[in-house]
Amino acid sequence: MITVTPVNRGSTGMAERVLWAFSPDRKSVLVVADPGGVENEPVPNGFFFGDETRGFQTQMDSVWDVEPSPDWKWIGFGRAYGVVRGEGTGTDLIADVSRRTSIDTATLRAGSFASSGMSMARAVAQPGVIHIPDNPRLQSAADSSAPRLFPIARGWRVRWTTDGSTLALGNNPGRAEDNEPSQTWIHDGTDARSIGANRYDPGPADQDRARKSGLQHSQ
Repeated sequence: MITVTPVNRGSTGMAERVLWAFSPDRKSVLVVADPGGVENEPVPNGFFFGDETRGFQTQMDSVWDVEPSPDWKWIGFGRAYGVVRGEGTGTDLIADVSRRTSIDTATLRAGSFASSGMSMARAVAQPGVIHIPDNPRLQSAADSSAPRLFPIARGWRVRWTTDGSTLALGNNPGRAEDNEPSQTWIHDGTDARSIGANRYDPGPADQDRARKSGLQHSQ
């Protein structure tokens, strides 16, 4: 039996690239749909994770970034929320996001960043993790693999330390651009040199376009 699972059921942009990463044993895959807005403005991504050996899969929309741990037992992500609409009247959104994230409104305002270069829109990131169960059929697996979100307004970019012990949270983007990197990281005092590198490759369609144009994608 063949089933089809959309990678992204959420936001769409003017253009979209597909990225994927495989575990060292090639039994697990993490696929990311990364749309971008007008003038390459930030648009939340969607991702799908599947593990052939364990028979486990999960999908999530509305994330700024996602990264598997080095041992592929955890998925770290930065959940995306809009807190101010483009017209600049965002009090109602702030209150709603505060309820959904358990983060107070003052912290959300302080941790927000511009999500458009053409309007007053602002957004925040909230970090979270998903534990990949060894046996998804166990009764306890549903609870242990449920997304766990932390009451922190940070996580535009996420990376694991090389030993897999800590999820490092990247600072807010300096510009309202979809592929803007983080320059600094919160990682419990860990040496920045121990933060692992991003491991994504272009998906099949992007690889074909890259070959035809002579371009290579990176994140």
